[in-house]
Amino acid sequence: MTPTEQRWIDLALTFPCLAEAKGDWLKGRKEGPVAELAAWLENSPAVTSGGEHAAKLMLGIWNYRNPAGGHTFDLHRAVNAWDNAHLRAFNAWAQEPWYA
Repeated sequence: MTPTEQRWIDLALTFPCLAEAKGDWLKGRKEGPVAELAAWLENSPAVTSGGEHAAKLMLGIWNYRNPAGGHTFDLHRAVNAWDNAHLRAFNAWAQEPWYA
């Protein structure tokens, strides 16, 4: 795993829904954590609205020009779906945004 992948995973795990689902999407497969998160988003029946938005944000942070699976992040929908814990995680990133 690269340092960038680890930093990306660490950020993803600040979102409670992604941390709770860690065992479902972060399996250590050779295709990597980004592909695993995209597959979880597309295939898991356990994805919540908050989880969907957190996953889309993370996929955009990895590659904002062409996020995996074509999933684009919508800030307005996310803010309406997220609870305070998710908003805090987003705000922490937004204060000093970075992209992989």
